[in-house]
Amino acid sequence: MRFMKLVSATILTVSMCTAAQAEEAHSHDFPQAVDDYHTAMSPAWHMPEGQERLDYTCEVSLTLVEKAQDVVDAFVKTTTENLALDLLSSSKELFGGCEGKADVVEMDLIAVHDAFHKLIESFKK
Repeated sequence: MRFMKLVSATILTVSMCTAAQAEEAHSHDFPQAVDDYHTAMSPAWHMPEGQERLDYTCEVSLTLVEKAQDVVDAFVKTTTENLALDLLSSSKELFGGCEGKADVVEMDLIAVHDAFHKLIESFKK
């Protein structure tokens, strides 16, 4: 019994360290509105393809529209505004696509992800 507790504690410690390292490796220095959008989108994007991902994506699709609007509001009248508007547009398409077929939702999620990456690439210039 004592051995099992030791093994369990070791596994828990290793998994906590691994999760912390993964989060640190995946951390970003985004403006707040962009970080909030990333936080909402990331779980859907990183889930394996399938029904669970589709269901989750549709559950958060309205939140993504709201967060995308926050991004637009943060970058109005800047050189990044058009990229923010693209993110909002693709987020709205995703939200609307959730009433359709699974392959549409998957394609819309890819479009959202691509629009997000175009936006964040503009910060690197």
